[in-house]
Amino acid sequence: MGEQPLALFLCSYRRDLLRARRLADSVRAFNEDQLPLAIAIPRRDMDVFVDTIGRDGIHWHTQEEIFELTPSAGQAAFASVSGGHMQQLVKSECWRLGLAENHLVLDSDCVFLRAFRRSEFIDTAGMPCTVLDFADELFEMADHLGRPRIRADWLATSDRVRAFFGNRSPKREGFGSAPFIWSAAVWRDLEARVLRPRGVTLLQ
Repeated sequence: MGEQPLALFLCSYRRDLLRARRLADSVRAFNEDQLPLAIAIPRRDMDVFVDTIGRDGIHWHTQEEIFELTPSAGQAAFASVSGGHMQQLVKSECWRLGLAENHLVLDSDCVFLRAFRRSEFIDTAGMPCTVLDFADELFEMADHLGRPRIRADWLATSDRVRAFFGNRSPKREGFGSAPFIWSAAVWRDLEARVLRPRGVTLLQ
């Protein structure tokens, strides 16, 4: 694929196959700049995904392939990591593939409803754009559904991340729901300046 400003990245698995196909179809229909779409799935699911979605415009990768590129692979076997943790690890470490300098990280239930271009995600200086929020909509949905654990889990995760980075700001900002736009430069910095000096991995 060659490194370029922006690639689309999806990490999926068999239960989300039809959702992933709907997403891939919407990318093919609306991707005006022909941004590359990479999909990573467990190796055991490769045949059914390729048979269902096809190869046209898709760069296929296995989750095992990406996991083996990470420092975490030296501490745990692929099969010993839960599916949910592995999905988050693969998404966070997709930059190691060298596909692009920025990734629009999608979930299988994402879908494009209209034409889109690179300029909607990357500014003229090459910087990725993102939107911070205060999780108001998430909390509102949790309250409406009577699911207090959603709010509690979000706050607990926020506390852990803020403590890790020493963030004492009274503001609790989040990044909304998928898709997320992530810069490989930020992930490289996290690896070089925070994780490696502390001797820890993302999996830990």
